[in-house]
Amino acid sequence: MKKVGVIYTVPILQESFHKLIQNEFDQIELVEILDNDILALIKEDNYNVTERQINKVLEYIEYFNQNKVDFIISTCSSLGDIFNNIKSSIPIFQIDKPMMVEAANLGKNIVLVATAPTTIKPSTNLLESTAKQLNKQVNINSLLLPKAGVLLFKGNTNEFINKLIEEI
Repeated sequence: MKKVGVIYTVPILQESFHKLIQNEFDQIELVEILDNDILALIKEDNYNVTERQINKVLEYIEYFNQNKVDFIISTCSSLGDIFNNIKSSIPIFQIDKPMMVEAANLGKNIVLVATAPTTIKPSTNLLESTAKQLNKQVNINSLLLPKAGVLLFKGNTNEFINKLIEEI
């Protein structure tokens, strides 16, 4: 049985992701961390990666090491730049990486839609680095939809989706 470490910063994602994994993969044990406090640190640090953020993520990794996980999934785009500043003996999969590959392959002009300000910089950086790896040129414009983000953090999934559609 594989052990997978999962990092969440939004409670509703933990519930839905956990159910999805358990329904799709019967031979996976999840070791989960839910910590939305790190988003406050990112905001306090003006959206720049700092030692205290890195140390927080290193604590997560140490917890996963102690629990002998095979790999780690980060479900939070806001943590992307932090992961780029650390070394881990455990492979880390950023859940938004495949989406960035798809976006870079689909077109040159990309609108990056975010529901939290903490996501803009790391998502833009991930998209730019992904495009570079694929030898693609991209022009990125960001669209921040904080009202939708508030609904997501409150766990109002249907209202969140409707607000996204309305604002886009």
